[in-house]
Parts: sequence; structure tokens; C-alpha cells
Amino acid sequence: MVFRWHFLIYFGVLFGFQIYTGALYAIDNQTGIFKQKKQTVLHYEINSTAMQNAISFMQNDSLSQLYKKFKLNVQVDNYKEEKTFFDTKELFLLKSNYALFLLQSEKENNGKRGDYNNLKKVFLENDSIYSYFNRRTKNGVISGDDKHPLLGKIKRNERQNFYELLKKLGLSKPEKLKKILNLESRFISHDLTSDNTSVGNLSIAFNTVEILGKEQLYVDVRLETESIQAELRQLNLEKLTLAIEQLIKTAIPSVSIKDKNQSIYQKAFYQVSTDFPFLEFHISNPYLFKIMQILFFFLFGSLLLLLFYRSRLLSN
Repeated sequence: MVFRWHFLIYFGVLFGFQIYTGALYAIDNQTGIFKQKKQTVLHYEINSTAMQNAISFMQNDSLSQLYKKFKLNVQVDNYKEEKTFFDTKELFLLKSNYALFLLQSEKENNGKRGDYNNLKKVFLENDSIYSYFNRRTKNGVISGDDKHPLLGKIKRNERQNFYELLKKLGLSKPEKLKKILNLESRFISHDLTSDNTSVGNLSIAFNTVEILGKEQLYVDVRLETESIQAELRQLNLEKLTLAIEQLIKTAIPSVSIKDKNQSIYQKAFYQVSTDFPFLEFHISNPYLFKIMQILFFFLFGSLLLLLFYRSRLLSN
């Protein structure tokens, strides 16, 4: 919790939160269909002790000069995202490398925190494609789905498309979905364009993941790029990627490369599971897990009592 509040205070002082729509998702009126995401070409994890190095890297003159060399325009965004991930108790989506989550972005408006309704969405995605659905604003209950913590958040006239997409993935009972984890992320983002055309996005995220009362903090840096057909522009993009990669390794100590194809859900989940080895079993079998916990503590307590009485007998 100390590190979490350190993140909050640090960013609250340095930055005002601004809305961000350009990194991964193109928000339009086409809900319920899969679309192409930007491709992740670099993904590094940063030691949390190097937070200041990470921030300095995004403000580095060498990075600015690199953008100029490749004739790129840069829009800097600082924003916050809160994601609540859902899955079945068997973790079907996790094992399929899909992520299903409620998304909310926030900014500060004249010193007061405000919500941007156009980013209160429900997303279904993997590492390369995504689909989104609009969130319901009214709380009236007509059907059982309206009471569900996820289904009830989706507009009723969009739910059928949502169910059809899940069915194509092999999930035929959406009512079985339940909340798995929360992820709060604060970003420093560089939106890169050339000739008014989006080229990609470089961002650093300061993340707090919470699951079953446990929290884990991690920092990562990503470079996402658009799919570019022109051979010359693609070659320049590859050169830009290599140059940024070298700058990252030089400016930020202790970076470690991560799987570029891992979904944000997988990344957050496995980040926590490193310190919680029975996490999957706990989620899949919550009642059995509690019974085993009770049995373990009973046996452990009984063993301590046995050793205590045995020591008393020997002392007498």
C-alpha cells in the first residue's frame, strides 16, 4: 500500500490526468465486432525502484531528438485507467489469452476528478484484436442479466452480439462470468504521428493489480505500432523500434523483456501468482480451498499442542 500511494501522490503532483483514446483502441460506433489493435513490438518490465528513471526516460532529450530524426510528431498524454477483469472459475479466457474487462478512464478537470463517459466501455480482446460494448447508464432491472456484475453493465440491445462473440470463443454460458481482478494503471504516453497519420504509441504504465485482497505493483514500457504496408515506411519503423529499444536499455536499469503476445489480463494475473502459487486453484475451487486451509490450520495447531504437551511431560 505504501508503494501504491507513492504512485498516486507522485503522479498527482507531476501530472493532470488527460483523456486518452489513441494508444490501443479506435473508439467509434461499431460495437460488437473484432477490430485490429496496434501491434506490440516492444514490451519491457521495469523494476519499481527505477520509477524515476522511467519518468526521466519519457522526458529524455535523446528521445525527442530521435522523434525529430524520423520526422515524427508527438502528443504527450498522462492518464489513468481502471480495469475490472471477468472470467469463468475455470479461467477459460485466461487460458485462451483473451481479456474481458470493464474500462474506465479518468482525468482531472479544474482540480476535480471527472469521468469521461465515452471510455466507460466493456472490452473483449487478445493481443491483436479487440471488440467493445457500450455501458448501460440506467440501473433498472428487467431480467436476471441486469443483476449480473458484468452483463448488467452492457446495454441491453448490445448483449446478444456480446453473447455471440463469447460463443465463438467457446464460452456459451456468460452468466458464469465472475470478477477476477482489478488493475489500476497510470500512464505516460507518447502518441506518434507522421503526416497526420498514426504511426504508433510509446507508453510507460505504473500498475497496481489487486486480486483476492492481495496487491502487486509493477511498471512496464510498451511500444505499439500500426500495420504499415509501404515497404520504405515499414523499414523506417523497424529502425525506430531498434533505436527506442537501445534508449530504453541505456536509460532504465534492470529492464527485463516480456512476452509481446501476452494479454494485459495474463500479465496482471501471473504477476500476482508469482507470490500466490495456489491462485488458480483458489479461484477454481474456492470452497475446497477454504476447507483445505481450515484443515491445514487444524492439523498445524494440533501438532503444536502435541509438541507442547510432550515437552511438558518430558520436563516432569
